[in-house]
Amino acid sequence: MTLGRRAPWPLRARAAAQAEARRQRIAVRALAYACDERDFSRIVRVLHPDAVLVIDSGGRVPAPLDPVGGRARIVDMLVRFLDTHPEAVAVECPVNGEPGIALHTSQDIVGVLTVGVRAERISRLWLVVNPDKLRAWNA
Repeated sequence: MTLGRRAPWPLRARAAAQAEARRQRIAVRALAYACDERDFSRIVRVLHPDAVLVIDSGGRVPAPLDPVGGRARIVDMLVRFLDTHPEAVAVECPVNGEPGIALHTSQDIVGVLTVGVRAERISRLWLVVNPDKLRAWNA
């Protein structure tokens, strides 16, 4: 390769994907720590201002049907969820091949959280609390 030439596009694409995966792992780690410590001001800091939370309850657990937008409302929903499971611990783990968080008590996984990242902050959160979908996690 001569000076001044860019790397072939597959290498650039791979580098970009690795950088994105690293940002996502860092964001997940920060969110897991904040949830585990119940540090809600830290949760606010890791969320993008336009963040959206989608909760999959399957209609079996009380949860909003529509996506929840805005940091304050998302933190409120996470606080409510964590308050219902005060013994829950947030642990980083792969979810569908991506960095995620399992929220578990001494007996069961009570929620699985995945995120999307934009501008190094969490912009999308998907929280699965549907007992039918968590059955495989608890097997």
